[in-house]
Amino acid sequence: MKYRSQITLIFLFSITGFCVFAKPPDSTIELECTYKNTLDLRTTELTETIGTKHVSIKISSNQSVLLQIGGKGEDFLGNASEAEINTQAKYLSDNFNIRETFNINRYTGGFENLFQANNSNGLLHYGVCKSVQKKF
Repeated sequence: MKYRSQITLIFLFSITGFCVFAKPPDSTIELECTYKNTLDLRTTELTETIGTKHVSIKISSNQSVLLQIGGKGEDFLGNASEAEINTQAKYLSDNFNIRETFNINRYTGGFENLFQANNSNGLLHYGVCKSVQKKF
């Protein structure tokens, strides 16, 4: 009986093309990302970083990504693969040309957030993201 139900499920998935484990296209992923360390790329000094940001990620059916970080007004654009989400934002702030990247490993949740002003070496922040669910 166990095998019959598994065969029935496989048959239904093959007919409908529906898989209950897949996220629908254009769905939004909500993450809480905790910063752990920051590397100054000019001095190579690594310091502990404390902070958490809410990150919202929308992945379209063609794997393009719109990532938004709570507290920032800039959209990060990029792409997604099975293993990674890679995004970038460029903007002007107080007469500084800012370039930021935000890349997340989809298996470990580890992230890197590079911040550069006026083509400087910049700061590379490291941390971990985890999924969040609505509380109410």
